[in-house]
Amino acid sequence: PLDSSAPAERQEFVIRDCGIRCLVTAPAQLPSLEGLEGRGLSFDALFGLEDAGALHSECIPWQNVLASPTSRPGCGPEEHDLAYIIYTSGSTGAPKGIMHTHFSGLSFARWAAAEYALTPEDRLSNHAPLHFDLSIFDFFAGAVAGARTVIVPEMHTKLPASYTQLLQDHGVTVLFTVPFALIQ
Repeated sequence: PLDSSAPAERQEFVIRDCGIRCLVTAPAQLPSLEGLEGRGLSFDALFGLEDAGALHSECIPWQNVLASPTSRPGCGPEEHDLAYIIYTSGSTGAPKGIMHTHFSGLSFARWAAAEYALTPEDRLSNHAPLHFDLSIFDFFAGAVAGARTVIVPEMHTKLPASYTQLLQDHGVTVLFTVPFALIQ
């Protein structure tokens, strides 16, 4: 996952380092994408945009994606295939991409679901962005257990009282976070 709030230099580094050719994005990111193209980056496809604006990349709106025929692929991922890459903060220099295979991601999710005794009745809270490894617990361990994940809008993560009210309103039973998230 790419951090849409990161400086253009970091975004460019991650895109070049990974060799990203396609992005799932939103119209609000159009100015950033134009800036990245201005830095010499190009994409084969940008999913989620209606209009390319000044972009030279092909834009594929959600209605086109949803109207596409669906079928299961003939084969699934192999356990040692790359599943996702999470980048370090880069506090000691350039960010480093940590590559996770399907095996490593699923092993963590299964371990976490068992270790924390997650059940289908649980509701987890996800306040961490997808580019931060804390989100892996909420999405994948929750999915392994059949639990629900409540995605917390960013406005609530900056206001602890609002966040705790949201947790209560949604009946969140599992909160995997650092204490600072509740005492800012």
